[in-house]
Amino acid sequence: MDFRFALTSDDEQIRQLAREIPLEGEIKLRYQREPSYFAVSAIQGNPNQTVVGIVNKRVMAVVSWNLQKVFVNGKVCNAGYLNNVRVHPSVRSGFSFIKGLKFLEEFVKKQETDFHFATLIDSNNLTNSLFTSGRTLLPRFYNQGRIFTYAIPLQKRKRNLLRDRTFKIVKASPEQRNEIISFLNEEGAKTEFFPVINEDCYNMDIFKQSTFFIAFDNNESIVGVCSTVDFTSHKQHVVEGFSKSFRPIVFSLNIFLKLKGLHRIPKKGQKVLMLHAGFTVVKNNDLKVFKSLLSRVLLEFSGAGFHYITLALHENTPLIKGMKKITKICYKSRLYFFNFGNNHYPLSSLMFGSQSPYIDLFRL
Repeated sequence: MDFRFALTSDDEQIRQLAREIPLEGEIKLRYQREPSYFAVSAIQGNPNQTVVGIVNKRVMAVVSWNLQKVFVNGKVCNAGYLNNVRVHPSVRSGFSFIKGLKFLEEFVKKQETDFHFATLIDSNNLTNSLFTSGRTLLPRFYNQGRIFTYAIPLQKRKRNLLRDRTFKIVKASPEQRNEIISFLNEEGAKTEFFPVINEDCYNMDIFKQSTFFIAFDNNESIVGVCSTVDFTSHKQHVVEGFSKSFRPIVFSLNIFLKLKGLHRIPKKGQKVLMLHAGFTVVKNNDLKVFKSLLSRVLLEFSGAGFHYITLALHENTPLIKGMKKITKICYKSRLYFFNFGNNHYPLSSLMFGSQSPYIDLFRL
C-alpha cells in the first residue's frame, strides 16, 4: 500500500470507504460524510490534513489529523487529533497502520503542537492492540480512560418533562453570546482538555451553529451551559445491523420505547437522526444543574423529528452520575494521549488526578 496526501479528487472514494466499514457496537453504524468528507474535516480543527493509502489506484485506507487549542493546567495548548482511521478489511494489518502513521508524521513535524490525542471505540481491536503493543516504531500511547457516548432517545411528540425548578433554564439569545463565551472559557479552563473558544479558533464556527441553553441561579449568575448542533447535512449515521447479543432484545426494547413515547431503534438501512450535545459546562459539577439543563434540552427537541441526542462524558467526570436513570444506549471508547512528530510534552502531567478530561462530540 502506498501513502500520499489526499486530494480533493479522492473525496468520493474516501466516502465510499466510510460507507463500506461500519463501526461495531450493539447497534452497528455506518458513519457517512455526505456530500463532502473534507467539509467535515474542516470543522473538526484547523489546520487539518488527510492521508490516504492506495492499492491499485483505489483508496483503501484513510487517516486524518487536525489541530485543536485546549486548556491544560489552565494554560492554552496546541493538541493534534488523530481521527477517522479507516482501513479496508482486505488490507488491514498493523504494518499498514504504522506505515501510514509514519507518512503523516513528516507533515506533523512542521506543525506547532504540544501533544496528541486519539479516541478509539472498544471494538476496534486492531488499532487498540497496536496502541497498547509498545512497538518501537510507534509512539508510546497513554491510556486516559474510557469515554461513554450516550444516545438518548427523544420523545416522538412534544411533551413536558419533569425537571428541577431550582434553576432557571433559558434558551440563549444572540445577545448572550459574549456572556456564554466568558463563562465557558473561565469555567472550562478549570477542566482539563476543554477547547478554547475565541474568534480565531475553529470552535467559533461550531459555536455559531449551536443552540445554547443557560442555567441561572437565584442571583441570575450563570451556573451551567449546554448546547446542541445539527450536523445531519454533512454527517450521517446509518444502521448496518445489530450485535449478536443485542439483536434478540431489539423487539422487546422497541415495545418499551413505544410505551414511553420515545423513538424506537431504527431498522437496518435507516438513517439515525441525531443532535449532538456539547460545550456542556456546569459550575462545581453540580448534578442538579446538569440534570436540569439536560431535561430542558430533551424537552426542546421532543417532537422535532430527531431520534436521539448524543452526549459524550469521560468515565471520571462527576456528571456521569446524572445519566443513571436516563434511558439511553451507550457506546464505549478510549482516550489516548501521545507524543508525535516533534512533541516532547511531559505526558505524565496529563494523568488527571481529581480532574477528568472534557470530551464532546463536536471535535471527534
